Amino acid sequence: MSVLVEVARRLTARADARLVVANLVGVGLGLVSAALQARALGPTGRGEIAVAIAPATVIAILMGFGLPDYFGRRSAQGADRRVLASVSGVLALVSGLVCALPYLFFVGFQTDPGTVSRVLLIVYAAVSPVVVYGSCTSAVAAGHGAWRGVVLARFLPQLVMVAGLVVLIAVGPSPLSVGLLLIATTLLGSLLPGVLGGALPTGRATIAEAVAAVRFGLRGWPAGSVALLNQRIDLLLLSVLATSYDLGLYAVATTLAATLNGVSVSIAIPLRNRIVRGERDIVPGASTAVLGLLLVAGGVVAAALPLLIPLVLGADFLPAQGAMTVLLLAQAPLGAVIVLTQSLIAVGRPGAPLVGEALALVVTVVLVLVAYPVYGIVAAALANLAGNLVSWSVLVHLARRHVTRAPVLSFVVPSRRSIAALRES
Repeated sequence: MSVLVEVARRLTARADARLVVANLVGVGLGLVSAALQARALGPTGRGEIAVAIAPATVIAILMGFGLPDYFGRRSAQGADRRVLASVSGVLALVSGLVCALPYLFFVGFQTDPGTVSRVLLIVYAAVSPVVVYGSCTSAVAAGHGAWRGVVLARFLPQLVMVAGLVVLIAVGPSPLSVGLLLIATTLLGSLLPGVLGGALPTGRATIAEAVAAVRFGLRGWPAGSVALLNQRIDLLLLSVLATSYDLGLYAVATTLAATLNGVSVSIAIPLRNRIVRGERDIVPGASTAVLGLLLVAGGVVAAALPLLIPLVLGADFLPAQGAMTVLLLAQAPLGAVIVLTQSLIAVGRPGAPLVGEALALVVTVVLVLVAYPVYGIVAAALANLAGNLVSWSVLVHLARRHVTRAPVLSFVVPSRRSIAALRES
């Protein structure tokens, strides 16, 4: 027993281990949340929410203009958290003002007057500057190594979401009430790490820090924006092309697959801090470990889908099984992409992936536009997988060029040496 206690103590002393454990709890709660939403609203109701939430989530990230990457890196270098938080607040407000008018035009294009989707999109637009601020302060907390809030943010919002859904189901759920609950838990998850990590806006914001943040952020923002669009473009295109029924099926499929994504983030963020301090040789082992882990996890979940879908989501979602299977497997190259992208940010190359991500985006868009009208949502999922594979291939090349000269094979097949480097505390 004492041996098990000691092993547990050593594991929980590591940031990446705590994040992975917290993420696994979040995955479980996320699956419960997805099941409750699916059963309460059905494919059509879930599709109404996705019309607003899917693009709004992407827009909120784009409104960050790459600033979280700067603040995470600066915090890892030892900059004052309070000053960084104050600068984050100023720049988040500026971002909201700059983006207000284009956002209103988008709301008019994306949704119809009087619909639930329009209400949700307007509410998300109003709180997007707060989400941007929270993303920046979360990066500050993670860069400083203040992991408590980062860990809690992996599962506490999902726990609140599940509790809220239980209450809503008892009183009568609707797409509007569920959508508002989703927005509220998004705010909680974005603000929690900064609040608990001491990244509070009590320092004096400086023009020099703000200018440096904008310059660094804009260097990486085009590449980050294209990478983000490449990850979400299939769902965004379907929000325009598909019926509410098809969109609801695909939204649930992407939600299920995305639960695996947190594993790669849990490894990539602590990894970024170590690379900033000069530990570049851990990158190949980290990326291959994530690749292998997500392949196994995705395969296991995919094999269980024939039982899980009717049991957890309901028989109405069985038509989404094919898309779910493909999207689960697509998380493996995406996980490696996340790790490699953070390694490039850590060495000061945030804009390096731009050309490769643009190529991947073109591949995904063309495949969705050509194949979805004929083959349905499975074709959209295959387009997502193809885009992720293109991104991964390009990022391996870039990591070998800018981060470490390790052999190509070390980014594909794990080695004892590289994984041993990753496991060092």
